[in-house]
Amino acid sequence: MESPPETVKAKKSKSKSKNKKAKKKGGPFYDELGPMMHEFGDEAQPNQDSMALMEQVLVEYIRNTLIEINNVNTSGESLKTSDLLFVLRKDPDALQKAQEAPKKSAKQTK
Repeated sequence: MESPPETVKAKKSKSKSKNKKAKKKGGPFYDELGPMMHEFGDEAQPNQDSMALMEQVLVEYIRNTLIEINNVNTSGESLKTSDLLFVLRKDPDALQKAQEAPKKSAKQTK
């Protein structure tokens, strides 16, 4: 008489928690870009690839601006607002917005 076949016990796999937050796509400005793009005429929920591209452009602009500010600041001191304004003098729109930002911020905190 033959012995009954051995049963194979299924290994219990420890499943990783499905409740973990999914990794956020994008970088430091990603969450703010959607509403800004919408304000400028894009859809309420802009395409994620468009947002990623806009973030790349924004980060590159900030990086290049900071490099220029650092090159202007030959004193070795901390970067100052005047250094930023000096660099932005080449872009009248950006310069005007940078000059108005502290005024708007002060009004909002009142």
